[in-house]
Amino acid sequence: MIYNPFKELIGLDTESDDKFYSEDFLESFDCINQASTILENCRSYKLKSIHEKVPNNTDFGTMFYNIDGNLSNFDSFSAELSMQKFTYSAIALAETNVSQNKGDLYKLSNYSHFYNDKIPNKTKGTGVCLYIHCSFNATINDKLISTTKNLESLFVTVNKGNEKVNVGVVYRSPNGDSKEFLNELTHLKSLFPKDTKSIILGDYNFDLLKRTNSTTQKFENLFLSLGFFPLISLATHSTNIQQHSCIDNILTNDIEHVTMSGVIDDMNSHHKPIIAMFNLCMPMNKNSSDQKLLQHYSFSKKNVDTLITDLQSKEDILANSTNFETFFDIFTHAIDSNCKLEKPKVSKRNPINNPWMTDGISEAISTKEELYDDWIASKKSKEFSPGGNIDLHIKFSNYRRCLKGVIKWQKNKYYCTKITDHKGDSKKTWEVINELRGKCKKTIKPQFCVNGVRITERRLIANKFNEYFASIASKLNEQVDGEMKIEPLPSFVEFLPKTNPNSMYLTDCTEGEISHIISELQNGKASDFPISVIKKVSHILSPVLSIQYNNLMSTGCFPAILKIGKISPIYKKDNEEQLQNYRPISTLPIFGKIFEKVIYSRLYGFLSSQGILHDSQFGFRKGHSTSHALNYSVHHIQQSLKAGNHVLGIFIDLSKAFDTIDHSILLKKLNTYGIRGRAHKLLESYLSNRKQYVGVLNETSDTLPVLFGVPQGSCLGPLLFLIYINDLTNSEKNSKFVLFADDTNIFIAAKSKNLAYKKANEVLSSVHRYMLANKLHINTGKSCYLEFSNSRSNKDEGATSDQEININGVPLERVHETKFLGVTIDEDLNWNAHRGKLAKKLATCCGMLNRIKDNIPTSLHKDLYHTLFESYLAYGITVWGGASNKKLEPLFKAQKMCTRIMFGDKEAYLDKFKTSARCRPYGEQILGSEFYRKEHTKPLFNTHEIMNVHNLYFYHCINDIFKVLKYRTPISLYSLFETSDRLGKETLILTPKPSDSYIYRAGTIWNTVRQNLMLTTFTCKPNHLKSSIKITIAHTQKEGEPNNWNLALNSVRQNSKTLKLTLPRLLKLAKAIVS
Repeated sequence: MIYNPFKELIGLDTESDDKFYSEDFLESFDCINQASTILENCRSYKLKSIHEKVPNNTDFGTMFYNIDGNLSNFDSFSAELSMQKFTYSAIALAETNVSQNKGDLYKLSNYSHFYNDKIPNKTKGTGVCLYIHCSFNATINDKLISTTKNLESLFVTVNKGNEKVNVGVVYRSPNGDSKEFLNELTHLKSLFPKDTKSIILGDYNFDLLKRTNSTTQKFENLFLSLGFFPLISLATHSTNIQQHSCIDNILTNDIEHVTMSGVIDDMNSHHKPIIAMFNLCMPMNKNSSDQKLLQHYSFSKKNVDTLITDLQSKEDILANSTNFETFFDIFTHAIDSNCKLEKPKVSKRNPINNPWMTDGISEAISTKEELYDDWIASKKSKEFSPGGNIDLHIKFSNYRRCLKGVIKWQKNKYYCTKITDHKGDSKKTWEVINELRGKCKKTIKPQFCVNGVRITERRLIANKFNEYFASIASKLNEQVDGEMKIEPLPSFVEFLPKTNPNSMYLTDCTEGEISHIISELQNGKASDFPISVIKKVSHILSPVLSIQYNNLMSTGCFPAILKIGKISPIYKKDNEEQLQNYRPISTLPIFGKIFEKVIYSRLYGFLSSQGILHDSQFGFRKGHSTSHALNYSVHHIQQSLKAGNHVLGIFIDLSKAFDTIDHSILLKKLNTYGIRGRAHKLLESYLSNRKQYVGVLNETSDTLPVLFGVPQGSCLGPLLFLIYINDLTNSEKNSKFVLFADDTNIFIAAKSKNLAYKKANEVLSSVHRYMLANKLHINTGKSCYLEFSNSRSNKDEGATSDQEININGVPLERVHETKFLGVTIDEDLNWNAHRGKLAKKLATCCGMLNRIKDNIPTSLHKDLYHTLFESYLAYGITVWGGASNKKLEPLFKAQKMCTRIMFGDKEAYLDKFKTSARCRPYGEQILGSEFYRKEHTKPLFNTHEIMNVHNLYFYHCINDIFKVLKYRTPISLYSLFETSDRLGKETLILTPKPSDSYIYRAGTIWNTVRQNLMLTTFTCKPNHLKSSIKITIAHTQKEGEPNNWNLALNSVRQNSKTLKLTLPRLLKLAKAIVS
């Protein structure tokens, strides 16, 4: 039985037909004939024979498959896809049960993937996605995304050259409301791009083989009235062995260009994959994702050894080089002579889909197909019931189940072996892990649209990229100049502090300093010369470079050859053909980086000794972190609220702050702060006459001058930016600034709400004037503000409801929560929003680890846990982690789930569910730790030395406060603590009244620890303290019953003297630390 609603129309008088069709549809009998022919010719195909059946004029192939869960079926689907020997342009999946943030875990090589979010709180029977071949540019159509209980949809616009097609996937749950689905689908169609070819692939859960069904008729009438034609006429779904239905289909409004359609005999789920082929004048380049790599050098051991010998023979010449350019030429010539290939080696980086596939698996898939055919053949025999031979069906089902296990095992074995082969090479190991995570760089295609003109010539693309990146700062600064003409502004000089009478002196560097800098360079980082090679010749280069750098510092010259940066475009999001959707990553010459580190140590030392950098600046400074900035900000807000003030927090976003710095303004500021003479001349040389070029698609652009900004990818750039923005706090004295590099946050406190808003607008007016004078640009669209409150803040009856904060007449959005230095801060300061979002993030991490952990050797599981889970859990924990156990419970549950996934015995854990009754100890029966490992996660935490979330807070609080007190950095946070002046009590913190503040909580924890570890001074090293605290927490965590948690933090809360180290080895360790 096949489905063909058009057969009855051919030859009939359409005017007397009682069915409803659009006039356009009825006028096009050619389309009706074509649709009828496609449906009549719809066939079932075998995996290996599809490529033989595809017509030669096909250039756009599509597939749809209800996968019934990615986690269990994706690897098998991917393996069978590899066997088809045909490359589809678009692949759609339904019932993935995968949310948008986990899509990277399910990649197909040479395809871009697009996942829609699942229906909230639904774990099965939800989720759709699209895979579009890399030959095409694909952009999500946000208007056509739907996630309701009746309709899930995702659409992308696929284009190549001047041709484009709208491709989408639709899923209707059988539990949804069919009437609402039809209404939502009608609305969705109204949003389709006009005059665009469209292809809709989906599982509609309307059986088109039962046309007499009223809901099926309504669905059929709907898509026909909308001008869409169905392409599948065979059964696509079966249940209970014998029930068949056509509920999956592919609809299109471009029937003239359909070349074939069909169903693939596959039974990984109850659904069969369906396919449709088109001729859309959009030919697919199957090798479009190949990246030709031209290898010009070989740094083999033999070549490097020869290089070392060559350089050793030239040591005298290098040491006596009159200038840096001569040294650089000699070194470059030595590299070329010993390591450059006579002919560049060409290789392709073409991702192989399923590199773990073996011939055995391919044969096993073929065997599975044969077993399936045998069972289907038995269904046609009169000897058996309509369901066919039960024994053959059982044999097929068991073989299919076994094959899934074999595919999973083979994939695990492949990646485990690959990681083991890279043992000792952390970079390559993490490359494999990131491959499993789907964290790979997106390939750039030679196809861009610039000012409405499509360009494909690679050299031209490189030049356009360079022109775009080089013009960003100039265009932004032109906007400032325009505003300054309208309203004259004060000079930036008026915001400067008094001139520093002391001047910076450039001390000579030594051979040892250069050697140390080179040893700390990170291998594998992009550079003009491989860092590993620089390290191997360090003993030759260090004495030479120390002489060269000293000469350069004495003359105040930064070599021009070290001021050329290579820019690599990195795709961000949205349309891949638009230059603005890429960000630049700069690579600087390695000898320039080494010289920058020499200058940095002297410049930062001078700034620190003079106390020049403002205390409110927490970014890019030693001993400063985001946690420090957050705790300082929260303390200020809490104290202001406690005093009965109304507090506003304004969070300002700056556009391209590092790129728009005016060099002349920066040089003037350097002079004011005491960087004069040779130091000033050197930095002026460093900033001036810089150039850049873009390297992309194996082509390089022309060089262009860099007129603004500090060099990206340099260590000096961030420090120079801090100097540039250091006087921002001088723009307004009636507010509290908290800065982290270019993250600008301002807190306003006043006795009434009206006064707070008035004050905020005055402050922002001054800040705006400062920004314009310094050619910095506020992005008002991304800036916002919070109005903090608590039970103690007074309600201002006179406050108006239409109050607003604006910058230059543009109102800022008031929000109830916002991202602040990586955490979500809310107006009530209860951190519930942050903990809620973190819990979701951790759940995503658990899903990701569950997907990849079997592919990674067990020896690396603990590293995976710390890197891919605990790093998120511990971030900013000193700010939000001091909450009750109840509020931390969702995070603790996620942590326990992750621990079970990474370290639990899954088979043993599931074993206890095989019986209806749970066996538990009785009387005085004692069970071993293995039993509790199945029952409770505490043994897993203890065995693998993992701190739970409560103890993580305890651990990080102690370490943070110890460093603050020991180094008195950041001074803004250190000044909030009051220490005892009694002899022998110098390390005791005088805590304020009990509260939820960081100062009280951290101070209480610290006082308990210092007493038990007998810390009377701050002379012990931070690492020693860390070790001691870890042992303390591990011991506390192990105490008590195997299924009850004993928390170090609880001990502190109950009694500040209860945290005692009862083990003799801990007391011995504490005494050793003090001594």
